[in-house]
Amino acid sequence: LESYASGLRHSPLLAFLTGLYREAVRERSPDFKNVRFWQILEILAQTENYDRNEILFDFENNQINVEGEVQRVRGGVNTVFRLFKQCGIGDSERTWRRVNIWFALRSAVAHHGSISNYNLLDRPNVRTWAKRGQDEIAASNGHDSLLWELKEDTKMILIGKVVAAGSAVG
Repeated sequence: LESYASGLRHSPLLAFLTGLYREAVRERSPDFKNVRFWQILEILAQTENYDRNEILFDFENNQINVEGEVQRVRGGVNTVFRLFKQCGIGDSERTWRRVNIWFALRSAVAHHGSISNYNLLDRPNVRTWAKRGQDEIAASNGHDSLLWELKEDTKMILIGKVVAAGSAVG
């Protein structure tokens, strides 16, 4: 507990993100929960100041290519994936899938008001990931495992950053 308290005292950003996490948990709308949790992950990834020209590697250190294009550590999906790899949370295939779906669902809500409006997304690749997410949610019989995993993974990364901040000062 002292590590948590110390980390929050010495990092206003982490204290702010912890408050955002609390608000996300309290949010009633699953659609807006997705946006809030994604926002936290994206901010945490951006604070790592990754080199935008760095090639993106998976968990086994294989270069990631999408449709024949080498991926770099830039953009929300790639920086958040890089954050997961750095934190040692997940594995290549599952994390790549989840991060792409989470981003696509967040995009549907942020740009069109609801996950169910994913078909209005401009980019075909993002629309495809959102459809996969929507299909998974529809098949879940009331338990949105994508949202639950997003919440739990966000919590794990945030806790790790708070503990690291507390350990660094004390």
